Amino acid sequence: MISKYCGISILDVEDLDLVEYFFYYREAVIYNCMQTEDGIEYLQNAHRLQQTEPDRKKLREKYHKNS
Repeated sequence: MISKYCGISILDVEDLDLVEYFFYYREAVIYNCMQTEDGIEYLQNAHRLQQTEPDRKKLREKYHKNS
């Protein structure tokens, strides 16, 4: 996956240090997910599930709309 995403040979992938490898792996997964509607939905849900603070502005807009 990284080889195809970066356009490098598999031997060059083996030469990457660990931080570079995980960076390119993450980017390749995101890129591949962005190619389909299901992948985009997956990424949106993953982002939403990582949030630990409420979006107060959106909550105020939604619940104080008619006030």
